[in-house]
Amino acid sequence: RRSSDLLTAAVVFSFSIASAQQEEGLIPIGALPQAAQQFVQQYYSELAVVSVWQEADRGERTEYTVLFDDGTEVEFRHNGQWKEIKARNGAVSDKVLPAKISKYVKKHYPKALVKAIDKGNTKYEVDLSNGVDLEFSLKGKFLRADD
Repeated sequence: RRSSDLLTAAVVFSFSIASAQQEEGLIPIGALPQAAQQFVQQYYSELAVVSVWQEADRGERTEYTVLFDDGTEVEFRHNGQWKEIKARNGAVSDKVLPAKISKYVKKHYPKALVKAIDKGNTKYEVDLSNGVDLEFSLKGKFLRADD
């Protein structure tokens, strides 16, 4: 009886691992949503893609993470819109920063680099190399700073 319970538990566990593997893991760049592929091509075509990761929590929508050879990491939502960009070495490219945010940072923090930008549902959060965190509206209006 006990061994059959253990066998049943092992089978259930195996199936749950197998289904989880189908929901997350490394995928080819061509498996990204079209909008994400276009974003990568438009802003990061000069970089090599190191890996593309697909993640899905149960009942949640799939998200994707693309890692480039310069250490930049871009997270995309299920629809292919970017969610977060992190520059592990250097700064987030001005090409991808909203113009008003880039202008604000250059004016008020000329020596700081933008290390990460997170695009939420209602605001942008920007992390600077000097430890200051900034918040902007989705239209690029400065909201507040935390240092």
